[in-house]
Amino acid sequence: MRASLAVIVVVLALCAGVAGCGEEEAGGEGSALNIVFVLSDDQTYDSVDKMPWLSGREDWAHMQRAYANQPWCCPSRASILSGQFAHRHGVVANASHARHYDAESTIATSLDDAGYETGLFGKYLNGFPWERGEDHVPPGWDAWTAFIQTNGDYYDYSLAVDGAAVVEHGDDPADHSTSVFTRRAVRFVAEAPEPFFALVTPYTPHEPTTPSPGDEDTFAGEPVPRPPNFNAVAPDQPRYYRELKPARLSQVREAKRQAWAATLGMDEMMRRLHEAAAERGILERTVFVYMSDNGFSFGSHRFKTKNCLYEECARVPLAISVPGAPGGDVPTPISNVDLAPTLAGLAGAEPPAEADGEDLSPQLLGEDAWPRDRDILLEVHESKQGVPEGYGVVNSRWKYNELVTGETELYDLRADPYELENLAGEPAHAAVEGDLAAKLAELAPERG
Repeated sequence: MRASLAVIVVVLALCAGVAGCGEEEAGGEGSALNIVFVLSDDQTYDSVDKMPWLSGREDWAHMQRAYANQPWCCPSRASILSGQFAHRHGVVANASHARHYDAESTIATSLDDAGYETGLFGKYLNGFPWERGEDHVPPGWDAWTAFIQTNGDYYDYSLAVDGAAVVEHGDDPADHSTSVFTRRAVRFVAEAPEPFFALVTPYTPHEPTTPSPGDEDTFAGEPVPRPPNFNAVAPDQPRYYRELKPARLSQVREAKRQAWAATLGMDEMMRRLHEAAAERGILERTVFVYMSDNGFSFGSHRFKTKNCLYEECARVPLAISVPGAPGGDVPTPISNVDLAPTLAGLAGAEPPAEADGEDLSPQLLGEDAWPRDRDILLEVHESKQGVPEGYGVVNSRWKYNELVTGETELYDLRADPYELENLAGEPAHAAVEGDLAAKLAELAPERG
């Protein structure tokens, strides 16, 4: 945290005694909003309905069309931190690529330079700290508690703490990692000097999904709807998906129930972080963000995991609370690359260098209207599943994909939300396809 924080604290103290304080109101020029950002792992966009506290926040902005640029753990997290597309920051796969991530310009460094106390609690990038040593803390972070030498775990794991200590956790109920990160993040929100930025990134509900103690059987026997695209692949859809073995419905239903149960721990985390801010008396100057790094397919189009261009993989939950700003459902498409510049905008800080995302803080603050539509870039790169690489562009109605195999896809998401009717190559939609192909070339001119 920089010395300028003292000036910010003095200004806030003066504003507390002067009603309104002119331009110093929350979100105005010169203000200093705290930011609490909780990032789940592999959570489907519709599962927020199973989180009673979060889904009931009517004063929050609930983004109905939020997307992960590349829906896979490391690429998505690198995009959230940097505001860059995956093909630009270069982390297009997990641990092997993450070790080369350039963390010199991220939302953490931007906020740290602006005088924020910054803290990360949870999963950073897969395989951290690689060959850099357990005392390594990436630039921009003041408080640091992160999984080491693992993708993440619920029990029996090690955490690097502030570059000086390694803490071992076992298999006691209190060691459940979601609970551990909740306790540490709540303490940070209760005690950190203002303004602060907390990024809380638990492993939940990543497989092998392990709900928090007491939540395991919450959804036992709960009906699990079978979506129309479960194990369904049209003859003109990519060959890769047509050749996959069908998923087992019984296994998928049990996996979804466990994921729902695990998200209750995330809901409790959000409630306790919000409560900590309320008890400290800082709700009126604290932003809350809830998001997932990617979705999860659960057998849609026969695909069972993530890192695909279909909605189940790429579409993610996203809810944001800005003090004094309007809430409600927001239909405008949003990308995870928008988060870093938007948070920088809310903080009055410089965004990370060469960010591809857009600062949407004026819309969140109610100063500007939300755009009726936006074109969002999607991409998929190498993975152990062998998914064909490719790029896509999605807006409020259409999605267009180009794969390295030469296959193309076009979907009318209003008429066909489950992406079962590929309209690519049809004369009636040639104009739309041409426009989207041009937009794709504009968004990703570097693609090979």
